[in-house]
Amino acid sequence: MRLPYGSGSGFIHPGVRQSGYVFCIRVRGLCRFRFVPANRAWNTLTDDKGRALVVDDTLTALAAVDPGNEHRERILEETAYEGAFDAWAVARRHVYDEWMGLTDPLNLQPDVPKAMRDASELVFKYGAFLGRESQTDLLARLNTSPPERIKRVIQRLLRGDGANRAKVEEIRHLVLDFGLEPTQPPDPLPPIGKDDVRLVAWMAVQSGFLRQKLDPVQDV
Repeated sequence: MRLPYGSGSGFIHPGVRQSGYVFCIRVRGLCRFRFVPANRAWNTLTDDKGRALVVDDTLTALAAVDPGNEHRERILEETAYEGAFDAWAVARRHVYDEWMGLTDPLNLQPDVPKAMRDASELVFKYGAFLGRESQTDLLARLNTSPPERIKRVIQRLLRGDGANRAKVEEIRHLVLDFGLEPTQPPDPLPPIGKDDVRLVAWMAVQSGFLRQKLDPVQDV
């Protein structure tokens, strides 16, 4: 029995602390990489809430799958091959769920911090004097996640003394001075089916640290 759409192998990586599987996955012509951690028996791992652990950072996956040199011995234990089926199911579900989450425009909105939300509320309540167009533009510029230093300035302003109208004016000046622009969320992705998540290739990577612990080098 073979994994669908892809073939795989394995090796011992001397620089990787966590064993696991690396999957190269194609969805609608786009590649995704996933690293699924595994224990010594090549069973997938879960967090304290029972959810499967998956690393979606591409650089982490590519670093784990890089053998370092062309002479690295290929090793694929039977248990590693058998465990690849469950690991693939975990990786496939993770990619599918992530993609489907990005089909909903609500999930593409910026994560606006409290300081900016509070400033928006102040502008909404007391900024009518700016005129509808300017007030709407200011609210759009506040609907973003700026650098920490800008959030701190906004927080100090909101906590300070002064009339609400004066604070709105100061917020407007700060936003323009900082060059904050309205956030343009990306277009939602088109919906997919599970069969659209296709395996290109996979690799079982065994931690070299684990091997060194099991087979310590003896001094001569």
